[in-house]
Formats: sequence, C-alpha cells, structure tokens
Amino acid sequence: MKTVFAYLFSISCLLLFTQACKSSKSPIKVEIIENASPTSKATSTEMNSTDPVTPAAAKAPAERLHRMVHESKMILFELGMSEGFFTAHISLKEMVDEENDKKVVWQLNIQEYTIEFTDQVSASVSPEGRVVYHHSLKEDLSQIKDPGTLISRIEAEKVLTNCLGNYETPTLLFIAREVPGVAHLFLSARTPKVSNDSNNTWQIGYVNLETGDCEKETAGAIHEPLKDH
Repeated sequence: MKTVFAYLFSISCLLLFTQACKSSKSPIKVEIIENASPTSKATSTEMNSTDPVTPAAAKAPAERLHRMVHESKMILFELGMSEGFFTAHISLKEMVDEENDKKVVWQLNIQEYTIEFTDQVSASVSPEGRVVYHHSLKEDLSQIKDPGTLISRIEAEKVLTNCLGNYETPTLLFIAREVPGVAHLFLSARTPKVSNDSNNTWQIGYVNLETGDCEKETAGAIHEPLKDH
C-alpha cells in the first residue's frame, strides 16, 4: 500500500513540475518574440529613412543645372547645328550655377582641334514669377552650319604669319564675327601693342579654318591728334 501511495505521489509531483515549467517558459518565449519583432521593424524603417535620397532643397541646384544645359543644347540645334554633329563632336566641359556666375562650357573636338566655347547665362523673373534664363550663345554664334573639313594647324599658322607678321600666342575660337552671321572656327591672334603719344593699338587676325582666309582688324585706343590753340 505504501509503495502504491509513493508511486502515485511521485506521478503527481512530476505532473505538477511539468505544468509549472510550461507555465513559466511559455510567456518568456512569447515576450521575446513580441518585443524583438517591433524593434527590428523600427530599425528597418529608420535605415530606410536615412538612405541617401536627395532632399527637395538639394535637388533644386541639380534641376537648375540640368535645365541650363538642356536649354543651351537646344539653342545649338535651333541655330542650325545638327544632332549628328553634336553627338560626334560636342561634349559638356563644365557647368556653373552661382549667383554671379552662371555658364555652360562646351568642348568641340574635330580633327586635331579642341575648341571650348561658353554659353554665359543670366536669369530674370517673368511677371508670372517664372525664372527665365538668357543665353549668350544666341548672339555669340548667331547661326551655325556644321563645319566641314578644316585646314591643319600648321597651315593656319602660316596664313596667320602672312596676315599679321609677328603675333602673340594664338587662340581657337568658335564665333560669329558679325551678327547676324554664320559662326565659324577660327585661329586668332594679335600683334604686339604699338604705342606712341596718341595711340595704343594692335592688329587682330582671324584665320577661317574651313576656307583658310584671314581677316584682320585694328583694336586698342586711337586718339585724335591734339589741336594747336
């Protein structure tokens, strides 16, 4: 009898112990899972919120630059440059959007020549409150025809020597010398200054790289001679 009672007592203790273990462990497991899950979700959201996404305030300068470059490119097409020539020979060199300095600098690569030309940009506000950009390319280039075959640099320098004699370091230009007129590629240079009592002048030569012709003009200060009283 004692043996049976002891056996039943042991079984009861074992059942009570098992039930106690279940009741003590289950809430702990659930609590860990429930506490961990919201924390991990919050961390994920926080990481997403700090991803390198440009805020609206920082996008404005990039949008303005994109608009300036796009408008400048469209002006080249409007003036007569073909899209094929642009794709093959024109690249973006620099773009600046500062309060007192707005510009788009293009680089033209053709044959042995690399020529930079700049679109100076100014801004104004329309009566409707819209920012309007004004591009210097319209006046600087006036009208464009895709350049053909150019003479070599050596040939151009020979023409410049025949045109001016001695000259200072030459410069490559892409301009329209007359407005309205057609823009051309030039190798240009000027003679050393000639000074006397009344004048401080020099000659500037422009060699057209397509035709090989040279035009020159006088620049500087020319004063009328003083009159005797």
